[in-house]
Formats: sequence, C-alpha cells, structure tokens
Amino acid sequence: VVERLAKQEDWSNVHYLTRPDLSQQEKQWFKEAYKSPYKLYPPEKFLLKRGGNVVVEYVRVPVGTTRRQMIEKSFEAPEDEKDIAPFDLKKQWAWANKVLFGPQRDMKNYPSYVDPGTVPRPEIVHKFVPRSLFDAMVPYSGVTGFYVLSVGGVFALVGKGVIVSTYALSYFFYFGIAWAFTKLPPVRRFLDNRVPQLTNRLNEMYYVGPIQQKKDHISACIAAAQQTKDMIQQLPKLYDVQIENVDLQLENNYRDRLKQAFTEVKSRLDCQVALAATKAELEKDYMIDWITNQVVQNITPDLEKKNIQSCLAQLQTLSKSAKI
Repeated sequence: VVERLAKQEDWSNVHYLTRPDLSQQEKQWFKEAYKSPYKLYPPEKFLLKRGGNVVVEYVRVPVGTTRRQMIEKSFEAPEDEKDIAPFDLKKQWAWANKVLFGPQRDMKNYPSYVDPGTVPRPEIVHKFVPRSLFDAMVPYSGVTGFYVLSVGGVFALVGKGVIVSTYALSYFFYFGIAWAFTKLPPVRRFLDNRVPQLTNRLNEMYYVGPIQQKKDHISACIAAAQQTKDMIQQLPKLYDVQIENVDLQLENNYRDRLKQAFTEVKSRLDCQVALAATKAELEKDYMIDWITNQVVQNITPDLEKKNIQSCLAQLQTLSKSAKI
C-alpha cells in the first residue's frame, strides 16, 4: 500500500521507520531529524492504520539525498539570520560568536585560543630571577634577603660537604668576582661603549661581511645572467642584421658586375659604331675621288679649249653690260 501511494504521490523515496531491517540507530536518527527545529522534511506525518493500530510510519525524502546532506541541512541558520547583509560585519560576528561560543561548546576540553603575546609576563631581576621572590623575602630579611640566602646557602652546602670543595669550585667565585667587577660604574660605562663596537665588528667580520659578499657575488651573477639573457634575446636581431649585410654585399657585387657588363657592351657597341662611321667616311672619300678622276679623265683638250672660249665670251658680255 505504501509503495502504491508513493507512486501515486510521486514520492522519490520512502523510509519506513517501523521496518524490521532498519537498525534502532537509524530509526532514532530519522526521528531526531524529523523533530529538528530547522525542518528538513515536510511537517506532515503519515500514518496508515488498520483497525486502530499503526501499521507503518514514514516520511518523505527528496531524490538523491544523502545522510551528509541531510545533516548539513539540519544545521542551517534560521530564516531570520539568513538575511544578514554580507557587509554587516557586526551582525556576522555576533552570529559567529553565538554559534562558536554557544551552550553546546565544551569549554573545558576545548578552551578558546589565547595569544601568548597577550599574556602578562612576570617581572624578572638579573635576567632570570622573578621579582616576586625578592618581594616575598623583603618582610622577613629586607632587600638583601635573597642575596644572603643564595650566597649563604652555597657556603652552607660547601660546609656540610654537599658541594665538594675542589679546585673547580674556585672558578665559580672568580666568575662571581668578575661579574661584580662588571657592575662598577666606570667598568660598566666602558663595557657599554666597547662591547657594542666589538660585537658590531665581529658581526661585520664573520656574519654581515660574508653575507654581503655572497649577496654581491649573487647580484653579479644575476646581472651577468641577465646580460647573457638579453644578448640571447638580441640574437635574432643580430642574425637579421648579418643576413641584411650579406644581402647588401650580394647586391653590391651584382651591381658591380652589371656595371662591368654594361661597360663592356657599350665599348663593343662604340667600336662597331666607330667602325661603321669610318667605313662610311672611307666610302665617301673613295666615291669623291673616283668621280673626280672620272670627270678629269673625260675632259679632252678640244673640250677644254671650247670651255675656255665660252668662259671668255661670257666675261666679255658681262663686262659690256656692267656699269662702272
């Protein structure tokens, strides 16, 4: 009946809370999820009854819903707190603090984190002795009580044999005398001026100097590598320039050979023109000489005499007609 109703109502999945194959833990988990204030399931609870007895109890679950999704959804924020604007930091921090430091937080086993820098530190004397120890002994033995107790305690232990008096024990007294000597004002002023200088010198010699040298060496290597990188990047341009130079040389050679060929051809053509002109001149002179010779050869003495007489007659005629 439940399966048929599920098909009719188009329910994607049906969990039977009274099925025998469900464990008690799963049944309890479904009941708690159903009773959650942030409703994961529809508020309706369906009961199929037969004769007044509950046969099966079930709830509706969406398709593909896993247990992790159901748990995550059961811890969603209430509707009135979902509308907090993203830029409202005050309300966001208030809601986060309420969730983080709520009544369910186990502050005993999981206390809040405390920054060590904010914890007040006790006041100390002589670099390691707490001030509270001095203050506790002031009412009983005065301000020198701690010194008397410490020095007197050492002597008492030596006198009782707890600390065996050997040659090494004197080193501690020498150390104490030297430490007290350094507390004198002139010595302290000298050490305050000298120790920083010596420390800076040693620091410069054995720490800062080598590091600076190494930095300079690394900087020089980086600069050389950068220069090499730049040179490598300029290699294509260098190749283009070299190719252009070769092309210019080839062009120059081509033009030289072209000029040489032009000069040779021009000289040959000039020779042919001069030869033709000389031949024409020779032919002209030869024809003139030949014609002249032929004319001279054709003139006879009688013809020459007639020509002379004709010329004289023409001259006489001209002389008569001319006016002086």
